[in-house]
Amino acid sequence: MLNSRFMWEFALTFLKNGLFHLLLLSFSLMAFFMLAKGALRAAGNFNRRILLILAALFFFSGMIFPMRTLSGYFYYYFGLQCISEYQFEAACEEFYEAVRLYPGNDGFRKRLAETLLVKKKYAEAAEQFSLIREMSPDTRIRYGIALFESGRIPESSSHFSEARDHAYNPMLADYYLGRCLMSGNDFCCAEKYFSQALANAGSFKNMVRWEQVKLFQAAGRTVEARDLAETIIREPGPERDIVKQAGEFLSEHKNREYTPGDSPVINSTNEGGQ
Repeated sequence: MLNSRFMWEFALTFLKNGLFHLLLLSFSLMAFFMLAKGALRAAGNFNRRILLILAALFFFSGMIFPMRTLSGYFYYYFGLQCISEYQFEAACEEFYEAVRLYPGNDGFRKRLAETLLVKKKYAEAAEQFSLIREMSPDTRIRYGIALFESGRIPESSSHFSEARDHAYNPMLADYYLGRCLMSGNDFCCAEKYFSQALANAGSFKNMVRWEQVKLFQAAGRTVEARDLAETIIREPGPERDIVKQAGEFLSEHKNREYTPGDSPVINSTNEGGQ
């Protein structure tokens, strides 16, 4: 059963865009009947047939686009219902159909892109985000995440930088800016952004701390890396895979010392980083 949050979202989206197409459909019906009625009064038998054909063509040309558009709302509704049941693959199919029927609706495309992001289909998500005409700062951050995770790191960095100052919560922008900078070995600036992300991370502090562990290890600051890994173990959050990786890191590096360049950076891909 569709929960109230998605019912409200569907209702607001329909009111914002769907009523226009209902009105267009209504005017097409009115025009058809008015034109047909006037033509039948004024014309002879042969001309009546011609005018009725023209009126029918006018009616259907005005009807097809609104009906096609309105059917997109039903696919969008079904997609929301799939999300409420955690059926994200099915939701993507419904949203793709909604976008096909109504390609000019940014709301449909945004929901499709975000669902693709949840499914970790990053290249497809980035493509859909790129087609949105107007993006909020938070949507731009999600676009940047799709670009980053699909390997387009320099391009993603500009989106995070532009959106972070206007986003509702800049934590993800700071987190990914830190990862962008760390990929270019700019450890000093990366550390600054990770610190800012940590201040706003809430229950996802360990997601940021794990990136800091990687940074400290890459910079040869092994003691700090071990201390932070121990903090992750002491204060476990919802990211169980990170706690497991921190435990493995401590087991492997408990009694080893490194200087910069002696040890490879831990794989920077964070499965729990969304």
